[in-house]
Amino acid sequence: FATAATPASAVGTFAIVPTLIDPTAKLSNYTVTSTNGTLTINRAPLTVTAANVARTFGAANPALTGTITGIKNADNITATYATTAVASSPVGTYPITPTLVDPTAKLGNYTVTSVNGVLTVNKAPLTITANNQTKVLHAANPALTATYSGFVLGQTPASLTGTLTCTTTSTTLTAVGNFPITCSGQTSTNYAITFVPGSLSVLYASGGLCNGAAGHAILAPILANGTSSFLQGATVPARFRVCDAAGVSQGTAGVVSNFFLVKI
Repeated sequence: FATAATPASAVGTFAIVPTLIDPTAKLSNYTVTSTNGTLTINRAPLTVTAANVARTFGAANPALTGTITGIKNADNITATYATTAVASSPVGTYPITPTLVDPTAKLGNYTVTSVNGVLTVNKAPLTITANNQTKVLHAANPALTATYSGFVLGQTPASLTGTLTCTTTSTTLTAVGNFPITCSGQTSTNYAITFVPGSLSVLYASGGLCNGAAGHAILAPILANGTSSFLQGATVPARFRVCDAAGVSQGTAGVVSNFFLVKI
């Protein structure tokens, strides 16, 4: 029995032809009826699957790839992959659709299953950093501001939801020192926001009058360069003026119990 079909034959039906073999020459005693059979070639299963990928909001799409399984006879079948997502598409998921490319018209021999992939757009990182500030003791707090880092596609704080609010624990009554500045109040569906605290430094007045005299100054007998001369066993007064924003002295009398003697 023989057929003209080969592994490369297309989908369809092919005759199976019987041929009698008569090594002892007996066929002349028979009235022969020969009935062909049929070889049916069905479509082969072929699956094209798009690979899943991810990126952040505002970034370009990564390369889209996938796999094809079930190709027979080294048929020249390839695939392209596409998605509707663009750089400005909001956070979410988008289908990746495969399209088969068949330059030699072989797809008719396959039952094709097409499996979409998923492009996931994740939030882009955005940092809101409270700006460091300084003020003079007992003065009102300065305006508290922040700096943004991480916007994409030319966006600005107007792209965020809510109103930025920055606060500090410092008041007009707090002492000299450093106090945290924290910001909050803004959210976004497309950005993962990190708030970074800043610091408000409360300082003595760096100049001006202090109780009617020059403020922020070291007084005699300690000289402006930090040196002084004194007798062994004598008490050396260390005097200075520091004031708040209103020019009120903040000095407190006391005793220096530790010091460095650098030269005799």
